Formats: sequence, C-alpha cells, structure tokens
Amino acid sequence: MRLEFESNVTAMPPVASCVLDEAAVSAPADFEKMLNKGIAAAKNGERESAREFLTEAAELNSFSEEAWMWLASISDYPEELVAFLTNALTINPANARAKKWLVETEALLGNAIVSHKPDVYEIEIEDITEEPVAFAQTAPPPVLTNGAACPFCSVTNEASAFACSSCHAALTLSDIEAILSNTNADRATIQLAVTNMEAEWNLRDFDAAELTTLAIGHLNLRSFDEGLKYLNEALRSDSNNVILFAQINTLAIRLDEMRRQNEVHDAMLKGKNILVVDDSATVRKLISSKLEKSGHNVTCAVDGVDGLEKIAESLPDIVFLDISMPRMDGYEVCKQVKSNPAYKDLPIVMISGKDGFFDKVRGRMAGAAGYITKPFGPDTLMQALETYLVAEEKTVSEQ
Repeated sequence: MRLEFESNVTAMPPVASCVLDEAAVSAPADFEKMLNKGIAAAKNGERESAREFLTEAAELNSFSEEAWMWLASISDYPEELVAFLTNALTINPANARAKKWLVETEALLGNAIVSHKPDVYEIEIEDITEEPVAFAQTAPPPVLTNGAACPFCSVTNEASAFACSSCHAALTLSDIEAILSNTNADRATIQLAVTNMEAEWNLRDFDAAELTTLAIGHLNLRSFDEGLKYLNEALRSDSNNVILFAQINTLAIRLDEMRRQNEVHDAMLKGKNILVVDDSATVRKLISSKLEKSGHNVTCAVDGVDGLEKIAESLPDIVFLDISMPRMDGYEVCKQVKSNPAYKDLPIVMISGKDGFFDKVRGRMAGAAGYITKPFGPDTLMQALETYLVAEEKTVSEQ
C-alpha cells in the first residue's frame, strides 16, 4: 500500500496587517483556556489545532504578547509572521526574540523572487528556534553571585539583563530556548570561569544560587548534561524553589526532545543525489537548503526541460518535481522519464500548489511515486524522501 502525504499544516492566507483593538480584551477565563490549549497543541506539534486556539485567544485578548508570539512560532507565511511579530513588538518593544525573528523574516522576504503561482514560504526552524518559544517565567531570574556583574567575565550589566554585553553568556534561566540556541558566547572566557568555579566548589559547599550560576556556565558551553546535573544539585539545596523546579523540568524535556531529534536525524538516509525541479527560485532554495543540511547532494533545475537534461547528465536517486512550470509541466516530464527504460525505476515525487484528487490521479498515471502539497514543512519533505526512496529501493532489490 502506497502512503500519501498531505500538507501537515493548514494553509492560512497571509495577514497583511493586524490592528490591536483595545476593546478586544474580554473573558479572561476563556482567554486563558484558549491560550493554554493553543500552547499545548503547539508543543505537541498539532499545528492546525494550535492555530485555531491561539487565534481565538488573540481575538479575546489582542494585547497578549504571548498569544502573538506563539502564533508567530507556528506561522507558515512570512507576511503573516511579520504581522504577528509586529503586534508582539507593539505590546513589548523590548522583546528581543521578536526583534530577531522580524529581522530574519524581512530578510527572507527581501530575497524572495516573486512568482505568479503559490510558493512555499518557510523559514528553517534551525534559523529561528527548534520548537515553539518557551516564554520567560514571570518570577525574577536567579540571583548571580556577583550581583549585576557577569560571573564569567566580571563586566557590569544591567540587573535585568538576560545576556552579558561583553562575553555574550546567558545570565539567567528565564529563557531556556535562548540558552540552548546561544552560539555567540565567548566559550574560552566562560570555560576559564567555570573551571575556577568548580575548583572552588571542591573546597567548599556552594549554595543554590552559586550552583545555578555554575550550571548556567555549563549550559553556555553547551555541556547540557553537566548543566542539568548542577541545577539538580541547586534544587536539592533549595527544595522549595518552585521556579527552579519548573525551569529544570523545561530544560530536561527540551534536552530529551533534542536527543530524540538527533537520533531520528542520524537514522535518516544521507548522501543521496536529489534533483529538485521547480521554476521558483524561492522554492528551490528552501527545499535544497533543508536537504543539504540533512546530508544530501542536491541539484536544481529551473523547469521541466532543464530537469530532463539534468536527469540525462547524472541520474539522481529521487526527483522532487513541481507540476505547474513553463515550457513543460511536471506531468509531461514524469511521462518522458518513465517511458525511458533507463529511468523507469527513478522515484518521482510531484509537488503541487493545490490539493486535488484529479492532480493525484494524473500524477499516478504519469508514473509518479508520490505527491505532496504546498505549503509543506521540513518534516513532510523528509518523510516523503524517506518513504518513497526507501520504498523504491526495496522494490528494485526484490526484482
């Protein structure tokens, strides 16, 4: 039985602008209910349900920064993402995560080539965040041993600073996602400070705040297991610290998710030669970028005629083929490929800008192995690659 992969997100028309309405702050209980449901769905990867709940939450309270940020985290269109982030920044101009996302999204829009047909607009999750944002706790961050001075480089920072202005180390546990994604820290400086802290820890008992600082140092060094170990030590010293308990729990869950993601990534196919045929430069870039990051060799063709030439030059392992293209559409390309005995076993996955039964039937008749619909996320792309390439290899080996 052949699997068919549909888009794992619900297409939502790009939002040109969103206007914050002071009157749209009502029913606090209903708002909290919708917001919590939306966050839970987003964390579970249920994007369609998350979008529905979070949209309703934003309608009930348009001044909820958290609702707009969660909507941004599951957005599929850059224009829509810009609107959500603009709303969040209108509420809180100091939202550093929103500022970062907005800059990256506007850069993507600036580089996109306008096309007359639907395109995939997707920002790589690694460029923004691996999962929906884990928002800051409302409680104050742990107190650092040196007060407002950075415990790693001793430079004085504002008391509420999340990161040091000099060594760029995260200073608090208020944003676990930001710590896990921080690659700008001066590791040499932080490593020296951590080494000195551990030497002192061997001479005397640290209190919870000092252990927390040592843990944060390890997290900045990306020694995540060591950081978690010291945080658990801190919690044993301050067992009634419910905020620290929640932060440790969040960190443990994220580290487990990251391990499982790495295991899945390691188990995936690598080193395959893949041809992407699409007349949209934006689509070609987004698909090829994801595939190359997953360890594959990607060649791109600008239309059907170019695609046939590329196949003749070097037979790929699999082809991702757009349907609507100038000069020669995807159906004709697929027919010509399958009519050639040398290419009959080449798996072709058709890409369509619409979800239609007739398109699927035509694709099968032309000899396509599978069919995916825009817009699709990286998971759908990789799942299609795994399914159709493995299935085709198995079929060939059995012949």
